[in-house]
Amino acid sequence: MVKPACAGHSVPWGKRHAHVHELSKHWLKQLKVDGKTHGVFDMDVDGNLSPAP
Repeated sequence: MVKPACAGHSVPWGKRHAHVHELSKHWLKQLKVDGKTHGVFDMDVDGNLSPAP
């Protein structure tokens, strides 16, 4: 699960949709996010991922 910062109910069409689309594409092709196959991550407004607290 990824929690994007500053996201509303229409994430795929929001200002930072490119980050979400790229993340989704990567997950569908490689079944990994940031080298991990499961976990919870926070995504900052620049698209950088970090483990959620």
